[in-house]
Amino acid sequence: MSEGRSVPPLFETEDALDFVVKLARPLSVALLLNGSFFVGELAMLMACPLPQVRKVIDGFAHILTAPISVIAFYGTDSLGTLLFFGSLWHFLCDCAQTRPTYVLLLPCRGWRTSSRDCVRWFESLWILLHHIFIGTVKLGLDWGIFNESRDPLLLFIFVGGAGLAHLSFGMNAFGIRGSLAMLVISQLLRLGADVAIVLKTWGQDDDWKFFMLADPFWLCTLLMTRIAGSYCSCCTRQRAQVSDDERQGANDSSTSIDPVVASSVIGFNSAEADLALVCACSSAPDVSQLIQERELKLAVGHAGHSRGRRPSWPTTARV
Repeated sequence: MSEGRSVPPLFETEDALDFVVKLARPLSVALLLNGSFFVGELAMLMACPLPQVRKVIDGFAHILTAPISVIAFYGTDSLGTLLFFGSLWHFLCDCAQTRPTYVLLLPCRGWRTSSRDCVRWFESLWILLHHIFIGTVKLGLDWGIFNESRDPLLLFIFVGGAGLAHLSFGMNAFGIRGSLAMLVISQLLRLGADVAIVLKTWGQDDDWKFFMLADPFWLCTLLMTRIAGSYCSCCTRQRAQVSDDERQGANDSSTSIDPVVASSVIGFNSAEADLALVCACSSAPDVSQLIQERELKLAVGHAGHSRGRRPSWPTTARV
């Protein structure tokens, strides 16, 4: 009986262990750099808490991510690396619904007890892990720890696809038409490059097979998380609408509802979430007063909830 050809495994155990060992040095530096940008994002929030002021830079950061990524991945100079990390962190002006600094808003504490709180918090954590991972890969490539891609064309398609996704986010931020079509094209390019590189490096000693396996896993997990978050948001809005109808039927004109808080019960991507971050991280003397006012209004809100009332929350924080 003739022997059939066996399909080589995706990777050997020794290859996986070697890959983990390679991660140590760039991962430690990536943690340091991302930690510094994490603190910088908090500092920017405290200095300029209004999203209207930061969203312009946030939109331009998305648009510039595509060219910066191409320059950074095809060059090893320190300026390109700095610009890459800067665009990764939206130049400290991220205004998304979930951003890395929101991991400080731990769920199941205080009023953040709904399922949507947990989903949004996990999404913020997942984005933070993405920043750490992509920074580790960038530094590892710059230092020659990871091998270069054996197919520059597929790498260009992958980097271009990821950059076009951020371009679509920037287009959407400024109301430019075609953002959804750009997003669909970018994901097709990105996932297509993932699959092609994995198939091309199948059974070979190549670091890129691990990168391209991790990318669709991260992307699919993020997609499922956002679907779950959208479902929880719909349920929350329905419950809030029922409560509003009940209060309107009772003709309670003494209730003051902040529109910012009314549209975001958990507080993520709202003035209340930013205020919570400022209160938790600032050492300014007057912040303790903000904390006391917030806790007092929380207590009043819980007490008045049974009477069909909701508290009026502060929309800005001054430190």
